[in-house]
Amino acid sequence: MLYQTFSELRSIFHLPSSPAPAPSPPQAIGLATAPVLLCIDLEAYELDQSQITEIGLSTLDTRDILGLSPGTSPAAWLAHMRTTHILIAEHRHLVNGRYVAGCPDKFLHGTSQAMSLAEAQRLVVAAFKAPGVLRSTREPEERDILLVGHGVRDDVRYLSSIGISDIPSRVIDTQRLCSSKRRPVGLAKLLDALQMEYSWLHNAGNDAAFTLEALLRLVWLYGFDEVALRGVMDRLGAPMPPGPKARKNEAANAAAAAAATAAQTHVDGA
Repeated sequence: MLYQTFSELRSIFHLPSSPAPAPSPPQAIGLATAPVLLCIDLEAYELDQSQITEIGLSTLDTRDILGLSPGTSPAAWLAHMRTTHILIAEHRHLVNGRYVAGCPDKFLHGTSQAMSLAEAQRLVVAAFKAPGVLRSTREPEERDILLVGHGVRDDVRYLSSIGISDIPSRVIDTQRLCSSKRRPVGLAKLLDALQMEYSWLHNAGNDAAFTLEALLRLVWLYGFDEVALRGVMDRLGAPMPPGPKARKNEAANAAAAAAATAAQTHVDGA
């Protein structure tokens, strides 16, 4: 399932149906079903895109933000992100520079890990089921995963090229979320529109972290600052998501549909 609208994201984070007067914690997320957001980015050699050179994995476990008010920005949520940067040992000599400025040595969120392609494959496959393998402080536990990416179709294609086809079924694409139908938005433009500070893009670890941060900032704006979100979408030339009235109607329709289903179930069982 591809989440393409802000209203779909609202259900994941249990945001209010209209902008709240003050940021409130996502208390409605149940511990048993709280998903892990796992953002992935892969870098390929520009002269031979079958050669994967870097993999970035950035995660946010929504259990970590239960009862945690984000404050006047999502900073409290962002503090719980964790990012892993993998350098493929066999391809470390392949550095982009003709079409994009490769910067595999400029990871901003910790220490890069060099490993063989086979080791990287095993780690990614394991993380798609139990993302705790990326965090040494936790025992691996199978979790509900939401795959996040910017232009995630390319990343899925790269994953397939290294033999990884069993990916999480639920996907959030920040590019689809913030683009008009005719003009896909690049990651740098999205970060600029959000007025985020960033550097050293085209490093897989950095791109994964910045993409996940952008998603969390968009979610926060949608839930708590619609005026600022409108400014972001205007800068991107993208349509504004439904306003409070439309959201209330959507919530009412959903409640009515649920009530009708419950009533029909009662009749059928009588």
